[in-house]
Amino acid sequence: MPRAALRNVFAEDLVTAQLTMRTLAKFSYSSRMRTDMSSRGVLGVSQLGVVLDLAADYRDYGIYYETERYPTIGAGKPNWSKTLRREFGFCDENGELCPPLRIRGQRSLDSHGSVLSQVQVAVLREILNSHGWWLTQFGMQSLLRSRQGTMVLPRNRWATLLKQVRQSLYSVRALRLCGLLIEYLEEQAKAQESSLLIGVEDFHIVWEEALRQVIPGVERSWNSLLPVPFYISRESQLANEARAGLRTDIVFRIFGKLMLADAKYYAAENASDSPGISDIVKQQAYQRAIEFIDGKPLAGSMFIFPASQSRSGKFTHIEFRNQSGARADNFPIVSCLYLSVYDVLQNYVNNKTLPADLFDSQIQAMPV
Repeated sequence: MPRAALRNVFAEDLVTAQLTMRTLAKFSYSSRMRTDMSSRGVLGVSQLGVVLDLAADYRDYGIYYETERYPTIGAGKPNWSKTLRREFGFCDENGELCPPLRIRGQRSLDSHGSVLSQVQVAVLREILNSHGWWLTQFGMQSLLRSRQGTMVLPRNRWATLLKQVRQSLYSVRALRLCGLLIEYLEEQAKAQESSLLIGVEDFHIVWEEALRQVIPGVERSWNSLLPVPFYISRESQLANEARAGLRTDIVFRIFGKLMLADAKYYAAENASDSPGISDIVKQQAYQRAIEFIDGKPLAGSMFIFPASQSRSGKFTHIEFRNQSGARADNFPIVSCLYLSVYDVLQNYVNNKTLPADLFDSQIQAMPV
């Protein structure tokens, strides 16, 4: 369970656990689609994105089927061209030509007997057994009561069969479903049969990505604009760019006010379990860099910590003081904002943003 999310009430914790799995699944999907996202410490999460996609495919389209058409006589949809070519009419008592007695046609039959359909059913039942407890919104329970057949061929041949079948598919849905099933089977083949472990060693990367998605007014171009350090040589006075520049977590604008946030996955209930001096000084450097580019003072600079409830938490801000307790005004203040883990993750999986008024108290300096 994420930090500060456990409430020791089974029903509530189960809902949070389901939400956490959906969060990891979405994070997995984002990690697969993006090359700029770190996957450090990820264990088995890549499988969750495929599982979520297969469940969503079933919810939207059901079990894949192939439509087979077969000829009929006197039933189904008439095929007049074939009827006129192959059947003979007759003349009535007045000598007028009447329609043929036999009308050729065709009927359609939806078949679930294809390899793709059978593998899909078998894989979805596996997914239901392992992940059904958190995939409650996809309506997959009916698969347990379904009489549709399962594959009789050995499981280690399913991926090979699907690769052969893929060459004859043409619809977008069929090709995508086939690719997902192949990816799932190949990932499963790499995993140990004795256990299934899914998670991240450091949930900070998920917390950071979730906040970046749910904070309103995020502006993503700032890292490319920030100044970078240069070494100036003594002889020729040439500037040599350092290897790395400043990279902020989140820069966002609310009510026309520019703000800076750094996602911190700390308990932040004591000084010992809060960000250290390097993180604080780095945040202040980010603030000065953004103000240099923007030409205005920031409305607020903050660390965002996980909490059981938003706006709860022990600390309000961080400031520098001398040994006698006087505040050093030339060091920018860093606010401390505590956001509900549940609210952040719920908005993340539902593609929504947090209310803007959550950040009212973080506005410290109004730009002139």
